[in-house]
Amino acid sequence: MTVTDIVTVPVKPGTNVLDADSSEAKAFAESWRILDRQDGFVEAWYGYKIENPNELQLFISRYFSPAIHCHMLTRSRDRLEEPRGAYHLQQFQ
Repeated sequence: MTVTDIVTVPVKPGTNVLDADSSEAKAFAESWRILDRQDGFVEAWYGYKIENPNELQLFISRYFSPAIHCHMLTRSRDRLEEPRGAYHLQQFQ
């Protein structure tokens, strides 16, 4: 059974992980490589919320422990706004 994690990441105003030349994008790419190498990783999508450009959302299909989100949030803590957290949605078939 596949699990999809929906992670909302509040970022500091002006932070843009989609700008390939920014330090934020480089840090995000490093976090993404960590995620991509996890056992059970299937695929993922991400982007800024249209309603709030200070929130980045990740949709991660996986078959592994959600502890990886804690690692990603810890590594990126200086770029994030409070509150930080991860929300998980399980798909039932």
